[in-house]
Amino acid sequence: MRNAEKHRNSIGSLPQRFAAPNHLTVSGFLTLSAWWRRVPGRQRKSAVEQALRMTSLQDRAGSKVGHLSGGMLCRLGSPSSW
Repeated sequence: MRNAEKHRNSIGSLPQRFAAPNHLTVSGFLTLSAWWRRVPGRQRKSAVEQALRMTSLQDRAGSKVGHLSGGMLCRLGSPSSW
């Protein structure tokens, strides 16, 4: 347990039925997520672009969350995208 603090930020969880607001675009959801995570306003755009790259959802940035496949939805909700 000595290394617990070191690894705490690298651990996350994703519910089996991850639910994001279907009316938001992928980019809009990531922007909202960045706000929730207190990413400073000046850095949000680049944080969203980085998350899109990390999840391979760049081509879906303008798509509604409700139109994503199950796998895409899992990538969108992945804690590792932040």
